[in-house]
Amino acid sequence: MPIVTSPPYNASGLTPNTAYTVTVTPMRAGQKGTAATATFTTGKVAPAAPTGAALKTSPPTVAGATITYTHDGKNVTKFRLERKPKTGGSWTKVADSAAATDRELKDPGPLTAGDYLWRVIAVDDTTDSPPSNEVAGTVVAPAKLPTPAPVGKGTATTTEFDVEWPAIAGVDASKGDKGYVVSIIPGEPTVSAVDFTTPAKPFVKVTGQIAADTAYTVSVTAKGDGTTKTDSDAGTVDITPTEPAPSAKGYGEGGYGDDTYGGTA
Repeated sequence: MPIVTSPPYNASGLTPNTAYTVTVTPMRAGQKGTAATATFTTGKVAPAAPTGAALKTSPPTVAGATITYTHDGKNVTKFRLERKPKTGGSWTKVADSAAATDRELKDPGPLTAGDYLWRVIAVDDTTDSPPSNEVAGTVVAPAKLPTPAPVGKGTATTTEFDVEWPAIAGVDASKGDKGYVVSIIPGEPTVSAVDFTTPAKPFVKVTGQIAADTAYTVSVTAKGDGTTKTDSDAGTVDITPTEPAPSAKGYGEGGYGDDTYGGTA
């Protein structure tokens, strides 16, 4: 153990966040005095700042944003994602990582249209790293889909009636759009599933409890994906079914003959 002539004694090479016991024994002329003991714990080393923070997909949307980053994984238990408006405002925590091995964080939103900044901070219990580089992104308001223009097709009867409308450009079920939602007032009739592709004009067939001489309002709304395209206004058409015409009755072939009913003079 080292011998010092006067305090203080500066120890080096210690391990962070480790408990040490130090014993100090006074000495004079080779004689030892009464030893004194103290215990202390070395402080934690703050984790390094995350680097290379960037948007995983650009631009961000009203549904949120995902930020990727890199880190050496040392002295960290989790990562924290913070967001603020690009102009004014203050940093607000929007997400924590589930594990120290995570290298991306999602801002769950929802966000309004505007300019934002994001940054990532590495955390070891209560010890924070300096923040990462700031990531800028602009959220654009979703475009509103055009309003459908439904029309009645054929003759509306108490058996069924059809409604069709021109396809709305941009509605694509394969890209997350919800397609079309159809409602009927009064709501007793049954509406068939909407056809996206065949025929070229989407349509519905209305069947079931259809009353004669009752005005039905059929509304059609185009439903977007909620992030880049938002729902349209409802387009409506009023349809009043009528009773089917009665079937014509005939007497078969022939007839009643001539005026004398087939007799002779």
